Amino acid sequence: MKIILYGLISIFSLVAPAIGGHKITQQEATRILGESCELSESSSASKNGGHEYKCKFLTKSSTVDRPQKALYFMFDSYENEAEAIKLYSEFQKSNQHQSGYETLSGVGEEAFFHSDGKNFCLIIARKKNEMIRLKVNEFSEKTSIAELKAVANDIINRI
Repeated sequence: MKIILYGLISIFSLVAPAIGGHKITQQEATRILGESCELSESSSASKNGGHEYKCKFLTKSSTVDRPQKALYFMFDSYENEAEAIKLYSEFQKSNQHQSGYETLSGVGEEAFFHSDGKNFCLIIARKKNEMIRLKVNEFSEKTSIAELKAVANDIINRI
């Protein structure tokens, strides 16, 4: 029995890193938001021959003067790379002429960051036929843009 259990644990430890690699962890969300948060929503579905996962984390602190900050995360896997490239291009075109837009190098095959500096910050990155989107609403002094970029890079490297 011990040998079988050990074998299963060994097999699971080899497979485990691949399971859920397209998701963001609570620890990663906390790093971005700069304060403790919890998962408030998540869903996963087949979509257009691919897969979609999305979730939302909310900070635990909230007052009348300071509403909760939210981190939205979305992962999309498309049937083929051409679909992912087309959608990424549409997002890029709608953001690239706005102030606060920045192309990111070294994050997936293509990525960009966009923020108005006070209300939101956003990263969209694509790798092959998959794309991630991370957006913080209610941007504050605790929000870490450096962590947002680092987490985006970590996730895109996991998929």
